[in-house]
Amino acid sequence: MKQNPTAPVGYEPESPPPSYDIGSANNATKPIPTPVQFQSQLQPQQVQVQPQTQPPQVVILEFGEDPMFITCPYCDSSTITRTEYKLGVMSWLLCLTVSICCLCCDFNKDVLHSCPHCNMTVGQYRRPCTKKIVLIIVFLMVLSAIVVILNIMMMILTDLYNPK
Repeated sequence: MKQNPTAPVGYEPESPPPSYDIGSANNATKPIPTPVQFQSQLQPQQVQVQPQTQPPQVVILEFGEDPMFITCPYCDSSTITRTEYKLGVMSWLLCLTVSICCLCCDFNKDVLHSCPHCNMTVGQYRRPCTKKIVLIIVFLMVLSAIVVILNIMMMILTDLYNPK
């Protein structure tokens, strides 16, 4: 039997290869040769492991109304923030709908947090302007408009019944 130059070393076919003729029915009865398993001789490779640098961790703080203990991202000092009240959306909304006195009160102002060492602003607390608050303000505006209309109607009616 003639050796195939492309066949693996040590591979001896038991029989000639099957015919590729579509019409031959005896192909199904011939045994299929099993391949010979080879052990590969791999050379060990050296792998260099480089240390990975960790990205800086960013901590997002939720600021509130009160001063809080922080590490300042600007000067790296550990300190308690200094708070300052500033007019915000809630302040102006209450001022326009309820009273101008709301501009003087701190309960509706936003709060700025700053570092007492470097004076940089490190955070802010914004007063929430929720749907409930907006609905209450709209209700108060409608109620005050009704009161004004009723007062005008009372003045007109008293003038009609009490001529001067």
